[in-house]
Amino acid sequence: MLDRLRELLLSGEIKAGERLRMRELQDRFGVSHIPIREALRILEAEGLVENQPQRGAVATDVSIDVLADVYDARRLLEPPIAERAAAKFTPEDLSQLEAALERLEAAEKNVDGEFFRAHQEFHRLVLQPGATQLTEKILLQLWGVSERFVRLTVTTYHTESDVAHRQHRQIFEAIAAGDPVVGERLLEHLHVTEDYVRSWAVDHKPAQERESD
Repeated sequence: MLDRLRELLLSGEIKAGERLRMRELQDRFGVSHIPIREALRILEAEGLVENQPQRGAVATDVSIDVLADVYDARRLLEPPIAERAAAKFTPEDLSQLEAALERLEAAEKNVDGEFFRAHQEFHRLVLQPGATQLTEKILLQLWGVSERFVRLTVTTYHTESDVAHRQHRQIFEAIAAGDPVVGERLLEHLHVTEDYVRSWAVDHKPAQERESD
């Protein structure tokens, strides 16, 4: 049930700002309120749900302001972690990362759930050797919010940007060489991804908001 609810949020089937009513969720998934409450608690920790006064649980916003906040935080955290990780990669770590990259590149041909799973797995493995338990927890929350934007963007355009595709390979090659430039490569990648997603957000801004710009 948790995975199904997460997928509805990530895919946009449950839209940003939509209330998650307990009774409707119980009817939809055929379970009691207890697993629903636990799922909402986990999804709130992942940044996909928030509790608002007088409204209860709602799907978090996907505004440009949220996008900027998330990518600012990722740029602060991920490049230095990647630089530490590059010096700690074992042959087994590198083999796992290469396999994840191959799955990601193969999944780009048909953008679906496998692509997004492979995308997050690749980024997780890039940072894993240099991350702590605390930073992993923070990053999982940031990635959860980021993935909603990336899913909406890639699903609309039916492909990842060509630049982002090349950057994944460049990040892997820097790690394979034990080169701390991986931090710079990851920083560039985050900038490109944010710009790509921002273009989607501007294209899909409500008409009244575009007129007021």
